[in-house]
Amino acid sequence: MNRFCIRSLSGRFRAENYIGRALAAYGCAIRAYRRLMKLAPRFFDSAVVDRETAERQRQRAQRQQWGPILDRVYGVPPSESTWMKDPDHLAPAIPESPQTCRAIELQLEQWSISLAAGGEAMALYRQRQPHALMSLTHIARLTDIGFTLARLACGDDANIQEFPAA
Repeated sequence: MNRFCIRSLSGRFRAENYIGRALAAYGCAIRAYRRLMKLAPRFFDSAVVDRETAERQRQRAQRQQWGPILDRVYGVPPSESTWMKDPDHLAPAIPESPQTCRAIELQLEQWSISLAAGGEAMALYRQRQPHALMSLTHIARLTDIGFTLARLACGDDANIQEFPAA
């Protein structure tokens, strides 16, 4: 009846699964960043940010080209010209809804905490189990997480299904 208790007290030590904790934390960070991309795409979705930046540069080039010509046509002195002023130089505004702002702050915290926890767990894995070999499943999950983080950083993460966590 008490064989399990005796075996668990017999000095067998099971090492902490640091790599599993790191993988779970990185997965949580990815989910938090995807939620941020949905909540405020003008800040966190790099594809949207790049597209808006290119649009602003195109509009700026058009203003520089056509502004002086229109000033001469309408007889506006160069000191009063408004074509060269850039109205889009300010960063896009944060969504004004208090619920959205709270959700963004929560997801930002979750993202930073998860990345820190994952990095700490990986450091502990390297420190406490330096000669341990990772399983093929862990290697595949680390590779998938690395590629997912790279796609998020490049803004190429649209409509990509995640593999279920093992």
